[in-house]
Parts: sequence; C-alpha cells; structure tokens
Amino acid sequence: MLRAASSCGTRCAIPPPDLFFRVAVGCLRRPRPCSPATSGVPAALWPLPPVVHPGAVDDVAGLLDRIWRTDAAGMLGALSRRLGDFDRAEEALSDALTEALKRWPDEGVPESPTGWLVTTGWRKALDRLRRDAVGREKVARLAAEPAPEPGLDDRLAMIFASCHPDLAEPARVALTLYAAGGLSTAEIAAAFLVPPPTMAQRLSRAKRQLRE
Repeated sequence: MLRAASSCGTRCAIPPPDLFFRVAVGCLRRPRPCSPATSGVPAALWPLPPVVHPGAVDDVAGLLDRIWRTDAAGMLGALSRRLGDFDRAEEALSDALTEALKRWPDEGVPESPTGWLVTTGWRKALDRLRRDAVGREKVARLAAEPAPEPGLDDRLAMIFASCHPDLAEPARVALTLYAAGGLSTAEIAAAFLVPPPTMAQRLSRAKRQLRE
C-alpha cells in the first residue's frame, strides 16, 4: 500500500510458517519497531502499533504506512467482524486513510491513531451503506452500535480467515501477506514473480471465495 520506514534502524524477516511461505516472501523484509527482546513486550503480542504522540508530524504518509504495516490485520479484522464483509472493511479503511492524509497535517495526529482510523472507517462504511439500496436495512442495525475497537482477537481472526482451508495455498499466502502483513499488491506480485494486475485478480478471487 505505502512505503514503510523502520523505527529502530533494523529490519526483521516475516516469520515463515512453512517453506512455501518462506520462498514467497524471502525477498521482502518488513520493518518492525525494535524487537520483543528490547521492548519488554511479550512476544505473543508482537508486533505492536507504533507509539505516536499527539501533534503534527512532518511525514503523515510515512506514519500512516507504519500504522498500516503493523496493525492492518487488527483494523481489517475489527471492521470485517462488524460489517460482515471484507471488501466493505477494506473500502472503509481506504476512506479513513484518505481522510487522515487530509486532516492530520493541520489538526495533528490523534492520541490513538489506530482507533481514529477504525472509528472513521466505521463512519465511512455506514455512510456508504446509507447510499446503497442493498445496505439500507443493515445500516439501521449497525448505526445503533458503537465503532468497533481492534484487538488481538481481530488480528488472529483475520490471519485465520486468510488461511482458510478452502483457499488454494498460493491464495492463502497472498491474502495473508495482504490482509495480515500489510504488504501492497505490487510487493506481493514481485514475490510471486507475476504482474500486479494478475495478483490483484488472485486476491479478488480469494476474497470472493471467503464471502461465498
């Protein structure tokens, strides 16, 4: 999606669950903030969203990229859980990121950037549902609920969904890298040695299979 920068000057490999995963992402090294050993945080809770202090930052796009890289799974999982639709969750987060790019440079970074993005994405999703004839009945129920809060369970749920046994192994790997790893379609395509449009079609088919 965006280009990320390491916050501690080191690069750590994505832990590969099997050989195929290792081959697929061996050329992609995702920056992570420091390490469990130096952070004092239990390894089971790693990676954590970056620590961000309220106020303006020079590179909002870079900050949003780091947030996406570290907590895409949690944000997508929280919105997907409530909306019941991965595509709508993805669309809502895209709208929220666009809104952040417009507002954060002038208004400053919120105290909880991830929470702000999910709440804004939730509102954007409800707005889209109100405009969608198919979603008008659903929005009446959802609008009465508070915005979801991403947690470890949402992150795990997104990882498990991406690894659904009904998906072919290449599709599981690609979707996991996209939804749980925060990698862009172009980056995943480079790892699989295919054109980005081909990978975009594969990801779309995988998401369609999960909906069905």
